[in-house]
Amino acid sequence: MLGFTVVDGVPAYAAPQADTALPSSAFEGISDDSVPVPSVAEAPAPAPAVGAVEELPPALPDLPDVPEGRWKTRDLDELTAARRQAERTGEPVELVSETTETSISFAQPDGTVTVQSAAGPVRTKVDGEWVDVDTTLEFTEDGVQPIAVTGEITFSAGGTQPMVRLSDGESATLRLDWNGRLPKPELDGNMATYRDVMPHVDLVLSAIRMGFEQHVVVRQRPDAETFSALRELRFPMAANGADVVEGEGGELVLEDGGKVLGTAAAPVMWDARTKRPE
Repeated sequence: MLGFTVVDGVPAYAAPQADTALPSSAFEGISDDSVPVPSVAEAPAPAPAVGAVEELPPALPDLPDVPEGRWKTRDLDELTAARRQAERTGEPVELVSETTETSISFAQPDGTVTVQSAAGPVRTKVDGEWVDVDTTLEFTEDGVQPIAVTGEITFSAGGTQPMVRLSDGESATLRLDWNGRLPKPELDGNMATYRDVMPHVDLVLSAIRMGFEQHVVVRQRPDAETFSALRELRFPMAANGADVVEGEGGELVLEDGGKVLGTAAAPVMWDARTKRPE
């Protein structure tokens, strides 16, 4: 039989043990030819000694600091990242890409999403940033304009400037004029008052979230000439990039290829009396 000895973890090739005797019958039928013995290959390098420490590759560089609220993992979608931040901080996190003029969405700490909606615009973009709608009027180089509204609204600053200019901020514009020159308006919040456009008659324009309102205020009983002028008021109108269509009820619709861009209700008139004369 053959015996093997392990030396430093490397097996050595075996040789017959000299003190082992085999009976002659064991060799019957066995050729006397020599058996080739394979040459000994180069032994592998010895294994490291027990307790030796291999040199490790250099450590990865530290990641740069990330501002609070930002994620180092770049492949997270906005909703997942917002939910994780809300859970971590315990505060709602706005989903910025979902914000519109009328709605805003928040990821909540419990994993849900809440949406706040409004019937009309409550925010608008100014220089690429969302800001709250502010209809307060101020004088500008172009006339009188609200601080922040959707689209563009410009009232006359007086003289021959158009009474009102409206624009969707893209291609459609609408212009309304007053017959004659307008005085410089008095501004009060979202209202511009043009005094005495007729004797004892004021024109009042108000900026609102979705456009403007127009009132002709008769401060006292008009004389015959003023009364005659008030019976029928005409406001020259011009549209560019859209069409103005009059509806069956007298309302006006601003359209662009069948798409409604704006509407104006039919004008009405009322007086200040609370009781009918007896």
